[in-house]
Amino acid sequence: LSFHDFKSTPSPRGLLAKAALAKVQGADIFKIATRTDTPAQLARLIDFVTDKDVDLPVSAMGIGRLGAISRLLLARCGSVLNYAALHRSQVEGQLPIDLLRSALRR
Repeated sequence: LSFHDFKSTPSPRGLLAKAALAKVQGADIFKIATRTDTPAQLARLIDFVTDKDVDLPVSAMGIGRLGAISRLLLARCGSVLNYAALHRSQVEGQLPIDLLRSALRR
């Protein structure tokens, strides 16, 4: 199951509630994409990905000003699926595949 919020990043409690709902619905992985224009929004996503109370694998990514760095940091923190653009990105913050691959191999 996936959740997208193009305007903000939910509170920590809100993120946990969405993951719990995904689990109840039978999800194997919870994909979440939220607005990351501020360091606080990005920190909430990082905390969510590393939270031991989340009971299923998480694929998390930011959209917005800090979207590109969020994808690298969240991948390093354990985000299980990491999306990249094959050609030109249609999503704010999505990296080209060569750049994401190169950065994650370092």
